[in-house]
Amino acid sequence: FRDFEVNGGSAKTSKKTSSNKISYEEKKAADKSRRKLERKVAQLEEAIERAEKDIQQMDEQLRDPAFYKEVANDSAFFSKYEARKQEVEQLFEDYEKATNELNLLS
Repeated sequence: FRDFEVNGGSAKTSKKTSSNKISYEEKKAADKSRRKLERKVAQLEEAIERAEKDIQQMDEQLRDPAFYKEVANDSAFFSKYEARKQEVEQLFEDYEKATNELNLLS
């Protein structure tokens, strides 16, 4: 009877330890995912800022009548302009997705 109590008690302890270890591993994995998403959000914020700054500079250039006359028939400039705008839209979508995922982890 005494062996049963001792073995039963140690079995409960090992289950508890195993459960704590799983919880620790799960917490560690969740923290890693959260940090990864935080870095991704920060990188997306920087990329959005750079792309918007580029678009703003292009807009300012287009306001100059002399520059506009130069590039009016230059499809490469306007292709780059449109590509940059689409890039900003995609970055915002990625940013929204990443922040939503981050909020779910928090």
